[in-house]
Order: sequence, then structure tokens, then C-alpha cells
Amino acid sequence: MNRFIILIVLIFGLISCSTVTFQPFTNQKYAPTEKVDLYIDEKPSREYIEFGRIIVGEDAFTGEKNMVKWALEKARKVGADGLIWVKEEKKFYAIPASGSVLAGDIKQIIFIAIKYKN
Repeated sequence: MNRFIILIVLIFGLISCSTVTFQPFTNQKYAPTEKVDLYIDEKPSREYIEFGRIIVGEDAFTGEKNMVKWALEKARKVGADGLIWVKEEKKFYAIPASGSVLAGDIKQIIFIAIKYKN
């Protein structure tokens, strides 16, 4: 019984951890920026280069608003001038636990980090 309780606590700990990942497309590094433009249903009118992907994974207790906030924070750190919202997807997970299975969906939002051309 104690093992089951510990396992449940560990599982909920794992699914309650949001992740923000930056996957660079090049080796180019940029200085952090103060302001990042967010493009949801449109592309920037200015010329730009795409230099990486930011993936934000939802935890069990956050919503889309926080996911966007965390993406913008990561974008500032990696020097992005803008973020283009590419897609939202759900990932299914299943974790065996003491004779049963805990399962559910975790939402991810994928963004492209951009730098404006001068």
C-alpha cells in the first residue's frame, strides 16, 4: 500500500511538471531581447529568419495563458524578436501503476522563434 501511494505521488509529480524546450535550427546565438511579438493567426509582415522551435508542454494544473507566457519568457532568453504559433497538439500518456494504468492527454504548443532581418 505504501508503495502504491509513493508511486501515485511520483506520477502526479511527473505530469504536473511543465516543460519549455528550445530546439535551435542553427548554431547562431543571439543576445536576450526585451520584447517578443506573438503571431497566432498571421505571419510577420517584416522579413525574418526562423532560428529555432519552442515547445511548451502543459502540466496538470496550467492553462494556455501560462503556456504562452512561458514560451515568451524562453523566447526573450534565446534572443527572439517574435514567436509564430505553429500548432497545438495533445500527447497521450499511459503509466502502469500497481495493477492499473494511469492515462491521459498532455497538451503541447509549438512555436517558431524568429529574428527580424534588418
